[in-house]
Amino acid sequence: QTSDNGYIISGYTESYGNGERDAWLIKTDANGNEEWNQPFGGIADDYAFSIQQTMTGGYIFAGSTYSYDDTSNSDLWLINTSSNGSMEWSKTFGGVGYDRGYSVDQTMDGGYVVTGRTWTGSSTDFWLIKTDVNGNEEWSQTYNNGNADYGHFVQETSDGGFIIVGYKYIYSEEHYDIWLIKTDSKGDEVWNKTFGGDASDFARCVQQTKDGGYIIV
Repeated sequence: QTSDNGYIISGYTESYGNGERDAWLIKTDANGNEEWNQPFGGIADDYAFSIQQTMTGGYIFAGSTYSYDDTSNSDLWLINTSSNGSMEWSKTFGGVGYDRGYSVDQTMDGGYVVTGRTWTGSSTDFWLIKTDVNGNEEWSQTYNNGNADYGHFVQETSDGGFIIVGYKYIYSEEHYDIWLIKTDSKGDEVWNKTFGGDASDFARCVQQTKDGGYIIV
């Protein structure tokens, strides 16, 4: 929900834009009536997975792009727009493998924190990137279980650190478990917890609660 009581939606579209799939933003009023929509992307597949209104009234979204990666794989993609959806800046992060950004949160210092996944050459790791207000990287951290790990949501916590949730693959048991990681303000791990049963379990979102705990879905 936006400051004018409308809504901002992020996703992707094959109906509009420049290429195969394009990242897509839609702004509505309080009753869900479209005010504007804006695709972003190049000739290949591009996605928006998470969006938030910024302190200045614009929008920040995180996703992935195949259009602006020199290796023909995907990069984590971070785009800032004005209040009417016009692009103000775009940043990509990643290496030679498949990298994605699933969640973005504006931090108390005006910058941004993004979580997702990165291919390290032998495994897929949780990935946490902190940027300044202009999207320039300040630091980056990876967290791994030695197997396939996916960070799906991040939120800055009341102590200035971060809480990340996603899931990790347990090869010895041949299934995924929910993985929750708490970090300090520099992204260094403070603790991590695993949740799950005999089959695969996944988490897509976490929120800090009023008593200082966390709720995971």
